[in-house]
Amino acid sequence: MNIAVPTDMAAQAIPIDEVAAVAERNRCVLLLQLRARSFEKRKLFHISRALIAIAEELGQAERS
Repeated sequence: MNIAVPTDMAAQAIPIDEVAAVAERNRCVLLLQLRARSFEKRKLFHISRALIAIAEELGQAERS
């Protein structure tokens, strides 16, 4: 079984630092989301909303 890979994708090298930074950012977003849910369970909605907003900002910064 052969899998076709576009030649322009295969030729691109991605710096390991960039990959590590993206992975770390994703981990931080996940941790913030989990923490926000725990605050929701404790009825601390203002803290939960603040953490969700921060997580969304980090997620948007990654895409731009």
